[in-house]
Amino acid sequence: MYMNFTDWNYLINGTQRQQSVFQVLEVLKLRQLFVEYQPILVGTIPIKIDIPSSDIDILICAKDLIEMESLFKKLFSTFDHFSSRYFEVQNKPSLTCSFDFMGEKIEIFAQDCPTTLQYGYLHMIIEHHVLQREGESFRQKILDLKRNGIKTEAAFCQLLSLDGDPFESLLNYGRELGLCT
Repeated sequence: MYMNFTDWNYLINGTQRQQSVFQVLEVLKLRQLFVEYQPILVGTIPIKIDIPSSDIDILICAKDLIEMESLFKKLFSTFDHFSSRYFEVQNKPSLTCSFDFMGEKIEIFAQDCPTTLQYGYLHMIIEHHVLQREGESFRQKILDLKRNGIKTEAAFCQLLSLDGDPFESLLNYGRELGLCT
């Protein structure tokens, strides 16, 4: 089943957690604040494999990470546990901003790459496809692994018998299925 994850309105009629996350995002006005940066909610919450400790993950496409860090500081530095850091993903400079708000941990990931081509989005699309194909018992197995401290991509790789780095293995699996390039 196709799901348009670029439109956050699916959260309104989703699980209790999805509805709660929608309210948090609306109070923060994240869609409006970052509309020009192609914001997408990714991770476990959109595909209903979140556990209580799962954070709210937002991807954005930002050409200038230094300018984006300044914007993050301006908007969120007064929130509890605010931090930002630079690092590389896919050999591309990346920036994250983390903070707590309304009982949720929020992480915004910025990279000069369209959000629909970033690893976080591609992993979610692949995971969503697998969950749709494999059904509820597979979903429960993923949740059990996550509750036992296994990261999401590693849990999928374990159940799909994929070897190697979980992030790359899952992407390769998605490429084989024709879900991403």
